[in-house]
Amino acid sequence: MRAILLTLCAMALTTSLHAGEPSPIDRNLEACIDRDPSTAGMVECIDEAFAAWDEELNAAYQAVAKLLTREQRDALKTAQRQWLAWRDAEFAMLDAIYATREGTMYLPMAAGDRMEVVKARAVELRGYESLLKIDG
Repeated sequence: MRAILLTLCAMALTTSLHAGEPSPIDRNLEACIDRDPSTAGMVECIDEAFAAWDEELNAAYQAVAKLLTREQRDALKTAQRQWLAWRDAEFAMLDAIYATREGTMYLPMAAGDRMEVVKARAVELRGYESLLKIDG
C-alpha cells in the first residue's frame, strides 16, 4: 500500500510540474514578448527562453544524476544520449516542415516548437528528481 501511495505522490508531483503555475522561464518569455511583440522580438524572446530551458535541462540532469547509483547513472546517460539524438532528429523534422511555410508568423512558431522540445525534457527530468527525493 505504501508503494502505491508513494507512486501516486510522485505522479502528482510530476503532473504539477506540467500543469501548475507557469515557470519563471515562461513568465519571463511572456513579459519579453509583451515588451516587443514584433516577429523579430518574439523570436529573440523565444531564443532566450530556449537557452534558459537548455540550462534548466542541464541542471536537472545533474541533479538527477547525483541521486542515482552508478548503474542508474549509466542508464540515465544512455537515455540522455538517445534523447539528444531524438531531439536533433525532431529539430531536423521541424526545420523541414517550417521550410515549406511562407510568412513571418512561422518564424516564432518554429522557434517555439524547438523550445518546447527542450522544455519538455527539462520538466521530465525535474519530475524524476522529485520522484527520487521521496523517502530519500
